[in-house]
Amino acid sequence: MVCAGVESYRSTKTFALMDAADGGSAQDSIDATLGTQREVLGEDNLALSIFDKYLSAMKKWAMAVDQYQLEKKSENLSAASEELENQINGLASQCEAKGWKFEDGWRP
Repeated sequence: MVCAGVESYRSTKTFALMDAADGGSAQDSIDATLGTQREVLGEDNLALSIFDKYLSAMKKWAMAVDQYQLEKKSENLSAASEELENQINGLASQCEAKGWKFEDGWRP
């Protein structure tokens, strides 16, 4: 379950960008999309650890998106997006170690 969320991060990212472009908040979008998903993971400590890192990475990126909307400094958004890709790649490795099989060509 948690790895499916990691695999769909691009969709989550796209929705957050669309919300921000429409005058909303990327952070609010991430909270609405991912905020309650931790509850359905049960007591699998590894899944909870992966999810917490995923949520943290997405929130940090969303904060940069919202800041970009205010300041229009694309270098900050680019750096945040690059950092997110690196974090997702690390989480993908953890998911693979857990036995998750990503679609071909998925990895960032």
